Amino acid sequence: MHKMMKFIVFLLFSLLGQWSALAAPVTAPGPTALALAAVLAQSSPLVSAYDKRVIARLFRGNTNFGFTPNTKILVVADSVVCKSSNVDITMRDCELIFSKGNKTWNRSLTGPQANEISATAIAAGATSEGAAARSSKISRS
Repeated sequence: MHKMMKFIVFLLFSLLGQWSALAAPVTAPGPTALALAAVLAQSSPLVSAYDKRVIARLFRGNTNFGFTPNTKILVVADSVVCKSSNVDITMRDCELIFSKGNKTWNRSLTGPQANEISATAIAAGATSEGAAARSSKISRS
């Protein structure tokens, strides 16, 4: 059995559309789950430095290193809102919210980092909405 199959990454997200009153879940299976975990984990204060390195290695396709089989790394963001503009082509930003217990962390990303998260979220099933400004929203239910 391939080492990658022994390594499980869970992503729990739900999509909150711009015009929706209720959140609909976004399921990111297999390679898409790993891609979304890899781009979000780097900004998450809830993922250990070791787990960030493991996810990054797996995302690069490197499975030739020691890790415990069937280990679960949970990457959860309470909210991911990314915006880009068709008018101002230089505008790219993402606001990420992570929380655990009573503590909340806000992360603001711009440029290539924001673009990477936005594109990966759209590939995972988040919808892009808006006319002149596009907004992709992902939130945890």
